[in-house]
Amino acid sequence: MRLTNYTEYALRTLMYINAAPKDKLVTVEEVSTFYEMPINHLKKIFWNLNELGYLHSIRGRNGGYKLNVEPTSIRLGSLIKELENLELISLVEVKVNAQFHNPCSLTEYVEEALSAFLESMNQYTLHDLVNSNLKLLEISKG
Repeated sequence: MRLTNYTEYALRTLMYINAAPKDKLVTVEEVSTFYEMPINHLKKIFWNLNELGYLHSIRGRNGGYKLNVEPTSIRLGSLIKELENLELISLVEVKVNAQFHNPCSLTEYVEEALSAFLESMNQYTLHDLVNSNLKLLEISKG
């Protein structure tokens, strides 16, 4: 399965914030510089992650973001499911089935594969991602 850039950037954003020292607030600019990501995309991602409850924002001159959820409780499959539009095949099925009046097994197979992918990803947490990334572990040392 191919994840959208949006989901990849969101995962990397959470990884970076998790790796940062716990008393440090992280800014959009900081993540943009570290990963060389477009700042306008990241602003939308930070806003969405804050709305979903993964981040907590502190406003003001010295503001920034920190994790609002324990990294060990953020299951990657569940996070991907929240960030990705996974209903596309179902919309196609409705149009095709209405036209041909018989159910399509393609949708069933895709949903089965998608379910297996998300289940597999749910074996891992945000904590696992950060602990397996040496470059991010350097950030946590300050």
